[in-house]
This record gives sequence, structure tokens and C-alpha cells, in this order.
Amino acid sequence: TGDYDAQPADGTTDTIKSIFNDARVNFQWASSASMSTPSMHAKFLATLPTGTLGKDPPSATLPFGDTIQVDRVQIGAAGTGLGLGLWNVVHAVGVVATHEFGHFLLQQGHCTPPDPSNKSCLQGGGIMQPGNDQGTTAFYTGMGGMQSFTNTQKPVVWKSCSQLAPKKK
Repeated sequence: TGDYDAQPADGTTDTIKSIFNDARVNFQWASSASMSTPSMHAKFLATLPTGTLGKDPPSATLPFGDTIQVDRVQIGAAGTGLGLGLWNVVHAVGVVATHEFGHFLLQQGHCTPPDPSNKSCLQGGGIMQPGNDQGTTAFYTGMGGMQSFTNTQKPVVWKSCSQLAPKKK
């Protein structure tokens, strides 16, 4: 589960859920009042440096922390500059957020394929490729797997999520 500082649009939530569902993870947003402890946190009202649409800062103990930052204003401006409509902007917010959550769940940086030294990059970078958080690829669909976790990344994401929110017995 995740919580947020600003209610994401329905399309953003749909994009995030769809990408996680493809990795066999049931992602849900929950208000802090209706849940015990959220596993991940999203700051959609972040103000980031120009050209940076999303970021996952380190935590005290991990290279990538459980609180992501997404600059919705900058994503909206980029979409407008590209002449795209609201649907593309809402979709891009979802792709950027999932990409940033991926840093935390995989505990890895960008994945530029092929990278034999990084097992999760052997099948291509998937959503962890550079550009989904700082370029224009997040605005478009049909990107040939660039907006989903790869088959190598999916079990790692699933395992990380199941450790964050173990099934109740």
C-alpha cells in the first residue's frame, strides 16, 4: 500500500495499478486513517530541479528510500509543451511514480540494457530505463515494454512487496 500528500487522478492510479498488476502485485492507495502503516509514500507536490520529473531520495539505511517525489506541475508543463492532452499527462504521472517506486523495490538505479553486470537489466531496462523520469517517454503508450517491469524484475518487485506487506494468516 502507499499513501500520498495529494490525491492522484484516477488515470494516474489506474496506470500505477496496471503496471504493478502485471508484476502480480495488488497495489492500493490508502488514506493514513484507514490503514496501519503504509509501505511506500508518494509526494506528488514535490518541486524538483528543471528537467527532473521524479526522484527517489535515499533513506538513512538504503540507497533508494520508500518516499518518492513526483513534480506534477513540471509534468503538466512538459505535456503542454509537447502539445499533449490531459490523459497523457495523467498517464505520465503514473509512469514516473511507478518508475520511482521501482528504484525502492528493486534497490537499483537506471537500467540501460544490455548490462551483464546487473541481472535485472539482461532483458532490457523496462520501466527502469532512463527517460521515464526525466524525458518524454512517460507521456506515451505502446513503448515496447518501457512502461512495465521486465520478466526479470517482476519477481524481485513481487518479493519486495510481499516482504513489505506480508499476507495475514
